Amino acid sequence: LKIRVKKEIGISVSVGVASNRYIAKLAAGYRKPDGLVVVPDGEEAEFMAKLELKDIWGAGAKTRERFDELGILSVLDLRSFTEGMMISLFGKAGGDFLHKVCRGIDPGIYSQEPKNRSMSTETTFERDVTDMETLECVLLGMSMELSSRMYESGQSSRCVALKLRYDDFETLGARQTMDGPFLNADGIYEAARSLLGKKWNGRPLRLIGLGLCSMEDGIGLQAMLFEPDDVRVSKVEKAAFEAGRKGLGKITRARLLPRPSTGDRDK
Repeated sequence: LKIRVKKEIGISVSVGVASNRYIAKLAAGYRKPDGLVVVPDGEEAEFMAKLELKDIWGAGAKTRERFDELGILSVLDLRSFTEGMMISLFGKAGGDFLHKVCRGIDPGIYSQEPKNRSMSTETTFERDVTDMETLECVLLGMSMELSSRMYESGQSSRCVALKLRYDDFETLGARQTMDGPFLNADGIYEAARSLLGKKWNGRPLRLIGLGLCSMEDGIGLQAMLFEPDDVRVSKVEKAAFEAGRKGLGKITRARLLPRPSTGDRDK
């Protein structure tokens, strides 16, 4: 496979082979670039012991900060905790995830059915837009839409993509990848707003688009590995999404409600 890709496309690829997909994913990145790592069946735990904590896919910066607080310096240190201790320290989802992966057990991040690897939405303005407040409101609405679609699909993403089209039809794009998956619309919005601030030069915009890419299965897999506030917001959003799906009404942000006219305010 490596020889064929090199011959036909002209690039080097790294390949990981293992008895489960999670270990194969880590093995593929173990000796980049141009690596080939085979983890024999039964040697998954031994392979994991060779990795540094930063190499554990799914354990982001905040999780590693928690490792430091607890004096966990290696995968073997992580393995010394019982499943019950893991759950008490990192929550049910996070504890179960870490307990499995440090032992080389597939945590079930992949399903057998293929799903969309990206989702996006965009808005074309009737009149070109030049003010940041309008663009931020549009991005907030888009973030809420993508968050709802993410819940519905049962997927998650760590990567947000922004699309801008100017009044002369020049189009550009930018993306940002985070340490961990987005748990709610707020996280998507903050990343999108940051990209807009970096990429928009103030010229009139005809179109703006927002998307999530590199989608993974398992929307709630690691919710408890993140800050409690993020988890609470995520639960509220999921509840609002379920209410809307059951026909119990639509919940939106106050910022997205139509503003009263001057005459209405005078009354």
